[in-house]
Amino acid sequence: MRNKFNSGYTIFTFIDNAHYTTVIGNNIEKVIYYLNSINTKPTKKPWEIDMVIQLYRNEADQQNKTTDIHTWPIQYPAAGMHPQVTYPPAGAHPDRSTHIDCGLYAALMNVLLLSHQPLSALLPAQVHRFRAMAAYILCKKDGL
Repeated sequence: MRNKFNSGYTIFTFIDNAHYTTVIGNNIEKVIYYLNSINTKPTKKPWEIDMVIQLYRNEADQQNKTTDIHTWPIQYPAAGMHPQVTYPPAGAHPDRSTHIDCGLYAALMNVLLLSHQPLSALLPAQVHRFRAMAAYILCKKDGL
């Protein structure tokens, strides 16, 4: 049986109360990355990291191997970026602002991190505008 975690990166996306976060295991450099567009630098270890560590341990147990994932450093690449801001959904009163872009942030942060680009390139207004552009591309008759 092939170890699922032998590739360069293993990406885990979590949804909790309609908010998307990502944990990426860098299996080459042995580092865990935590990406959260709202809480960019958590003060305590996020539960998602504990879940990923347990998944790695379970996989190692199935393979009758050991893992050192509990020793991997945890990095917060989003700590240097401007956090996500709230926007009102289309047609809603401004008092109804919510974090509607976290899924886009999760996808874009993954792309930037995996292509070794700084996450500071993500600005809230740009990410929000990307939503309309992505919808237009996805809804076009010809697709991409």
